Amino acid sequence: MNKKYSIEKLIFTVIYFFILIQTDTKLFCQNEEFNIRQILPFNLKGADGKQYENKDLKGKQGVIIMFLSNHCKYSQIYENYLNEWNSEWKKYGLRLFVFSPNHENSILPSELAYTASGDSYKEMREKHEEKKFNFPYIYDGTEHLVTNSLNATITPTVYLFNETGLLIYTGRIGNHEKPNNKSESEFHTNIKNLISKKDVKFNRTHSFGKAIRLKGDLESAEKVKKRYAEETVNLYYADEKKLNLLTTYNINRSTFFYVWSLDDNQNQTRENLINISKNFKIFRKRGLKVITICIGKEPEKERIKTLLQRSQLSSFNYYTYPGEIKNLIKLRSEVGKTITPFGRLMRINGKRGYSTSGVIDDKELRIQILDSLNEK
Repeated sequence: MNKKYSIEKLIFTVIYFFILIQTDTKLFCQNEEFNIRQILPFNLKGADGKQYENKDLKGKQGVIIMFLSNHCKYSQIYENYLNEWNSEWKKYGLRLFVFSPNHENSILPSELAYTASGDSYKEMREKHEEKKFNFPYIYDGTEHLVTNSLNATITPTVYLFNETGLLIYTGRIGNHEKPNNKSESEFHTNIKNLISKKDVKFNRTHSFGKAIRLKGDLESAEKVKKRYAEETVNLYYADEKKLNLLTTYNINRSTFFYVWSLDDNQNQTRENLINISKNFKIFRKRGLKVITICIGKEPEKERIKTLLQRSQLSSFNYYTYPGEIKNLIKLRSEVGKTITPFGRLMRINGKRGYSTSGVIDDKELRIQILDSLNEK
């Protein structure tokens, strides 16, 4: 081996580990001696419509700051327990503040495959109303002031401060497989000791969940979305035999069928195709299959393909003649007088799911896709 190369490699390695040790020490010391008053000045909007500032982060016995996100499946596990836990914490003078840290446009499509809600402020409000949260749910997805102050990198993560504002615990909330088992949760043990006035020394655990997507992740997210947008869009002809095979073979899978024609309302068609494309890119890694079938003729093929390309719909796309659709009609809902458009979700268990004969309800479709995929 080249001697000069070996020396340079050794120097690089030493410098790297020196920086790493310094970084870890800095973070450890900051965590160990960190006081809630060191959080950067903020004025953020909560899902309840109220504004929250640093001065609100106070409690007689202490403060709990938690980072959760709508799209994170591990955050969702704890959502179902927080109202009950917080009602108990309030009695002991502890205050809970939950922050949503993700920049909504930095989240990759596939990362939304476990939720019917994204991380926008609007969707936070919807979640707040749905769950009837009894604690502030605060949006920190723009400048990440609280997120960066506490070096939060994963949801769910929790920070527990004592009555003087000193950080005494940071890490996981508990075991996500046994979320309500307080006896095996370091977080709940620290709360119990704090309430009991025991001398609690700083301690931490590793968080387990989804990486927080910050404003700085926008560029990498845009690259992924650009790659998705440039995927090849194909269109094939399907006769009655082929259509029968498609509807029979995919009947026990999570499959969304969309049947349309060029005679349908153009605005409705465009909206539906874009909606289908978005959901396909979100859920395909989890196994969702999408099949679109346009009723048209050979001379209309290029026009059909152009509409699919403009929607970036890289799923299984077919066109067929009007006389070939006998096996498709059985998927159609009884609601509506026109033949097209119509959509039908076939669930994994073979049962019929979401259907529409008009504009697709995005939220309802996503809810039913999730229910179907979770049946595995």
